[in-house]
Amino acid sequence: MEFLANILVKYQNHEAIMSKQGIEVTPLSRDRYVECVSRACLMGLSTGTITFAAVFLGQKHFTRQIKGMKMRNIVLSSTMFAGLTTYLIVEAKLHECNKTFSKANLKPNEFYPLT
Repeated sequence: MEFLANILVKYQNHEAIMSKQGIEVTPLSRDRYVECVSRACLMGLSTGTITFAAVFLGQKHFTRQIKGMKMRNIVLSSTMFAGLTTYLIVEAKLHECNKTFSKANLKPNEFYPLT
C-alpha cells in the first residue's frame, strides 16, 4: 500500500508546489503525509468493498421477483456505485491530507509573519 501511496504523492506533486511558494517541507511531515494518503486509500477501498457487497446483495434480494433482470445488470450497477463511492471518499480524504500537510509546514512561519 505504501507503493501506491508514494505514487499518489508523486502524482499530486503537492510538495513541489509548496517549495515553489518558498515553504520548506520537513521529512517528518512528508512521512506523515504518505501515511495519511495510505490511510485514505485503504479507507476508500474498504468502503467501496462494503458498498459493493451491500448494494449487490440488496439488489439481488429485491429484484428476485422481477422477470428479465439479468445478473450482469446487478453486478454492473453495483460496481459502478461502489467505484463512485470509493472515488468520492478517497478524494475527500486526500483533500484533507493535503490541507493538513500544508498547515503542518506553514506553522513555523506563523510566529514570524514578517520574515
